[in-house]
Amino acid sequence: MCFSEKRIVACCRLVKERQLAVHSHFNDQLCYRLYSRLETVNYIETTRPHGMIYNLNFNQLGTLLAATRSNNSFVLYDPRFNRPVESKYCAHDDGVNCVTFLSPGRFATGSDDGLVALWDTRNISTPVCLLQGHAYSVKNIEYDGKSNRLFTIGFDDQVLSWDLDSVTAPLSEEFNVIMRLPDMCRLRLSPDSSKLLVTTRFNCFIIINDFDGGHIVRDMYSSFGVIQKIALTYDSVVEQGEMLEENERQFLTRNRNAVSFHMALPTESESLYISHPSIMSVCFHPSNKIIAYRTLQQRYDALQETTSLFDIRDTNTFRIKSTISQYYQTFPYRRTLACYKHESHAQHFIKEINFSPDGRLLASPVANSVQLMELTSQPDQHNFDPVRGLLPSSMRVLDCKLTRHHGPVLCCAFAPGDILLASGAMDGTVFIHQPKL
Repeated sequence: MCFSEKRIVACCRLVKERQLAVHSHFNDQLCYRLYSRLETVNYIETTRPHGMIYNLNFNQLGTLLAATRSNNSFVLYDPRFNRPVESKYCAHDDGVNCVTFLSPGRFATGSDDGLVALWDTRNISTPVCLLQGHAYSVKNIEYDGKSNRLFTIGFDDQVLSWDLDSVTAPLSEEFNVIMRLPDMCRLRLSPDSSKLLVTTRFNCFIIINDFDGGHIVRDMYSSFGVIQKIALTYDSVVEQGEMLEENERQFLTRNRNAVSFHMALPTESESLYISHPSIMSVCFHPSNKIIAYRTLQQRYDALQETTSLFDIRDTNTFRIKSTISQYYQTFPYRRTLACYKHESHAQHFIKEINFSPDGRLLASPVANSVQLMELTSQPDQHNFDPVRGLLPSSMRVLDCKLTRHHGPVLCCAFAPGDILLASGAMDGTVFIHQPKL
């Protein structure tokens, strides 16, 4: 067998191993070997002047990668051949912050101009529809396929719901307000669509459990005042159960769209910090049992950025408590599973984190590269199994040879169904990382 034939056989074996690793949950050694061999195989640039890469997202098939940019544009890439497919300049009147695929050929973008645009990949010359409702920047978009609703969060302190079945005009202003709270930052829908997570800059998680997008508007309409009453006085945990009226407690204990509150805690002694941790980004684990979040906190000597894992399995345990105050007194310190500190960079920008499709790896931007952290149940062991419910207790950095960008990395995303990682930076470049022979 000649050298070229041997290389073809080796390439075929590598592709087969990558597919097996993603679609199986038992071969930890195979996954570890492939993840540890991730290298930058190519980087993608466009010929026209580009801005910073704010967000990356793959479609459901992993055949298309969308990147939003600070110069009012977005670009569609083919990650398999490392080349741009389509680009849309002047897609919005301001920087494009986020992108979410509704189907393999449809996606939505959110911008600093306060608009949400719906696009069809077959023709991106003009948007299919513009959704107008936010007064300021749209920072995050989530899509619920069961109810065909879009959920958006913006810096106008609102979470809005859009019924796409009723959108027929090129410009739509038909929306419903789900939540109003100051300093809301990120919105995430769990992979199984059973939880909707809202984060705030004042270190609070708000989780809507047993999420039902079809009834969310009706269920949350009567909860505005109660949510504000709890969230805005979150430090006084003991009095929260006492300050609620008996008829106001139902939204915490109902069987559909019930709300729970949780706090991101400091990873060290509180005496070392002069501020609460600000939650900058968050993502769900594929098992729907834990989340990862990135925080920024001011120490006396410097800024500290931390990536943490948080247990959300038992967010409904308050239902068996006699009072809400008893629940709040029991939850805090047992929920944080693991933390990892990073050097602080690009402090005024949000850094997006992402889990691998099998849930064994967490990618987090650090300086001009991406740090790949393996989730382990015990230090220095590869025995974390999300299928059997074994939760991680630590994160270990993998030694991967990833090429560094020329500017700080702001976002990263794993492709579904394959071991492939994309990263985007402030210098406008998109890097593709794959296992190499």
